[in-house]
Order: sequence, then C-alpha cells, then structure tokens
Amino acid sequence: MAVNARGKVGKARAVASITLDAESRQRLTEIVSILNKHQLLRRPSPESAKAVLEDLGPTFIKLGQMVSSHSDVFPAEYCETFASLRNETNPLPFEEIEAILRASFGDGYDEIFESVDPVALGSASIAQVHHAVLVSGEEVAVKVQRPGIKPKLREDIKLLRRASEILEVSDQIGIDFDVSQFIDELDRTVNEEIDFRIEAQNLSDFYENNEGRKGISSPHVYEEYSNETVLVMEYIDGLSFEHLDELRKQHGERQMRDFGKRIVQNYLDQMLEDGLFHDDPHPANMMIRGDEVVWIDLGMMGRLTRGERELMRQLFTAVAFGDAAEVKRTLLIWGHASGQIDHPRLLRDIDSMLARYAGRDIANLDLTNGINDLLNILRGQKIDMPGSFLSLARGLMTLQGTVQHVNPEISVTVTLERYLKRTMVDNIDPLTRAENFAADSYRAAEHAMQIPQATYDVLNEMKKGELQINMQLKNIEDPVNALRRSVERLEMGIITAGLFIGSSLLCLTNMEPRVLGIPIIGFIGFGCALVMAIYLVWKLFYAERAKRKYRRNK
Repeated sequence: MAVNARGKVGKARAVASITLDAESRQRLTEIVSILNKHQLLRRPSPESAKAVLEDLGPTFIKLGQMVSSHSDVFPAEYCETFASLRNETNPLPFEEIEAILRASFGDGYDEIFESVDPVALGSASIAQVHHAVLVSGEEVAVKVQRPGIKPKLREDIKLLRRASEILEVSDQIGIDFDVSQFIDELDRTVNEEIDFRIEAQNLSDFYENNEGRKGISSPHVYEEYSNETVLVMEYIDGLSFEHLDELRKQHGERQMRDFGKRIVQNYLDQMLEDGLFHDDPHPANMMIRGDEVVWIDLGMMGRLTRGERELMRQLFTAVAFGDAAEVKRTLLIWGHASGQIDHPRLLRDIDSMLARYAGRDIANLDLTNGINDLLNILRGQKIDMPGSFLSLARGLMTLQGTVQHVNPEISVTVTLERYLKRTMVDNIDPLTRAENFAADSYRAAEHAMQIPQATYDVLNEMKKGELQINMQLKNIEDPVNALRRSVERLEMGIITAGLFIGSSLLCLTNMEPRVLGIPIIGFIGFGCALVMAIYLVWKLFYAERAKRKYRRNK
C-alpha cells in the first residue's frame, strides 16, 4: 500500500505543535527526522526498520524485540531481522555504574561489596550487569538500570500513543494489526522491566516453585540489597544455549537431548502447575551450570490464574481429541468477542484446522503453525484473548524454536501429550470424584425443585401480558436487501407500464398541441417510459451477471 511520506511527516508536525509540550515536541520532531532519514515511510524494508529502531533508542529497541517474538502477527523476515536487537548494546563507563551503586547504597556500599568487576557481563538497552563479590565472599550479579532511562521510556510511549497514526507501518507491510493494543503491551512490558522490584519478586517466586525439581534452578535473589533500580542476585557460572557447539563438546549429544526434554517438561510445569512461566524462553535465557538447567532474565513473566490453568488443560485436551466444539467453548469462555460471532463459521474453521493436523504424527506437528492458525481464526471472528493467553502462545512458539535449536528430534507436542495423559491419570481420585458427583447432584436437585415455581411465574406473566420475548435474527441482511431490490424493480415496472398505458390513451384524444401526431403530454410520457424501461432492463442484466459471477466464485 502506497504511503505519502510528506503528508505523514506534515501530519506528525501538526500533532506535535497542537497537543504536546516543548520537550515532547522536540522528541517527536527527532523521531520524524529519523523516520525520514531512513525513508521508512517510503521503503520499509526489515533492515531499514531495524536501523530506525536502533537510532530511536531504548523504547524502540524494546518494541523491536517484542516484534521479533510476534511471528503470529508480523512477517517472518521482520521477526528474524529484529531478533538481532537482543544482542548487547554498548556498555556505560564503569564510573557511571559505580556512581549509581554508591548513590543507591550510600555509606553502606563498601560494607556490602568487596569488589565489583568494571567489565560488564552484559549490556542491554535498559540495564547492564556486572560481576561482584559480597563482603561475605558470595559471588553475585548486579543489574544496574541505565541513568535517566525511566522518564525517557515513558515519554516515548506517551508520544507513541499520541502519534500512533504516523507510526502504523502495518499497512505498508501488509498485516492487519492494532497498533494501540501493541503499544499497551509495550507499556506493560516496559513498566515491569524498569522496576527491578518486580523482577526480584519474580526471581523469588520462581526459585521457590522450582526448588524441589531435580536439574532445574534459577538465581537466588538478594532482596535486602535490591531496589527499584538495582538488582542483586546469585551469579551463575555457566554457558547459555547460544553457545551450543561448546555445550555439545562438554556434555555430548545424549545429555543435550536430555537438557532439551527437561526444559520442555519444566516449562509445562511452570504453566500448568505453577501459573508462573518464563515469558521469553529463547536460548540466551537458559544456562547450563554443571548438569542443571538454570533459567535467567526473569524480568518478564507470564502468569495464569487457577481458572486459566484449568481452561488451558481443557483446551489442550480438546485439541488432542479433535473436539472442535469443546475448543470453541473454551476459547469463548477465555476470550472476549468485540463484535458479533458467526458461531457456525467459527466451529467450521476450528474443525477444519483440527482436521488438517489430525492425520499427522504428533511428533511431527508444527506447534508454531498450529498456534498461528488458531490466532488467525480468532482474529477473523474479532475474539480478543487476554494477555495471559497471548503470552502463553508466544512462549510455546519460542520454546519450540529453542528446543529445535538444541535438538531437532525433541517434540514439544509429544511431551505435552504425555504430560496431559499423566496428569489425567494422577487426577483420578475416587473419593474426590464421589464428592464432586454428590455436590453436582445436590445442585441439580436444587435447580429441579425451582422448575415448577419458575414455570408458574412465566405463565402468570403471560396471562397478565407482561412477558416480553426478545428475538435476534442473524444473517438476515442479505435476504432483506434482495427483497428490497425486487420490490423497487417491481415498482419501477408498474410506473413504466402506467406511463405507457396512459400515453397510449392520450393518443385517442384530440388534445393539442401534438408532436409527430401525438399529444405532447403523451409524447413525454412515452419518452419517460422508454428511458425507465431501458434502465430497468439494464439493472436486470447487471444483477443476473453479478449473480453468475458470485456462483462461479462460490
């Protein structure tokens, strides 16, 4: 879709001059200048879009990172190009980092840290990490937020909201995408990542959840030394799965396959048992220390309530059994329709999707394609799913890519199937089942006792004329429109016939003046009748041609 770049830029400046203060106006002008510099509005290739995000700074780098995880929405070439935005950025000078630490801990700085390595372990758009040693001798990783990053991030998000109409590149890359919803997700992500107290709580909860699981761990957090801008946690001495060749040399292919299976199993435990799962399980966020898998970077976590975990089990089970009706029911409970739902079509689409995968070996099922197909069906029906569902979908797709990176033979779907079968067997408790049956029977009996009274109330309202019945007719617009067009043509035909007959009768009179021997009024009537007859024949011909074309397409 062609875009008038000059018009967009002018519109941006107009918005800035009317609705923003001087500082915000200056930042928006800078954004527009960078967009114009890279000609993004004229030629938005993945490489030029990535260069723009890097020039625009931390907020937009974070936006690009989020885009790279949304293969369900964005084209693959953009996701692959933006994935490189996860790489390290230039670290701040250690003097600035040490100044932040001393300002945070005051006079107690030297009583807490014996030493802090001036060389950063890693540097990202929001923070950087340094290895340090506590005075107690424990090795820790200190995550320090970049100075001045918080107001800049919030200002950029405010600008994105106010100027979203000039930043909608979705039209140019051919996708149906709600920019405002994406900005909401970016806002939520940034707010969680710039408050290290949230990550500290995530670390604590995640560590506690996995404490009893063999071969799985995460960094222990030192909450007494952590605050909003500084996070102190256990130092993990190991290699991430980005260093795959070196890990294979150290552990062998068989052990690597076991690591991959352990990751999938644990991720399912996180989602279905704990309700707290890693939101971005890509290779850089998992390390091997000795013979255990250690999850790191827990700033962004997905959370599922008990009810959502039960819905997820029902959804997975319904998909496994090919039960389209149950899949539809679960999705409608979990999501929210922003428009009118075409229930028969929704059921057909889900059934068709399940049928496409039914004949395949479960080990060879492409989980990413399956999730994308489901999300496309939901978007087609304008069914909005909550953030927890989208985090879950994104996490599973990222997980599949990670384990395929570790060992192509590992199947997330096979592990999921075994997990569901095992949990179904484990949940078979005769005593619990009996208690549930007794409770359900009591509720059913109680409702049955209310039927006579409810029936009496309905009949009484009918007798008094107070009962109102509301009916909603669906898919009736097309038949009504067709009937309306037929009536209009009939009316025009009657008028045409009336003009013709009336003009003919005038020819039998001696009315003057005459044109070609016909009274002038009759002549005008014949002319109008002829024009209307030609128009009516043309309309009928056009309608018949459109009907034939519709049948061919159908």
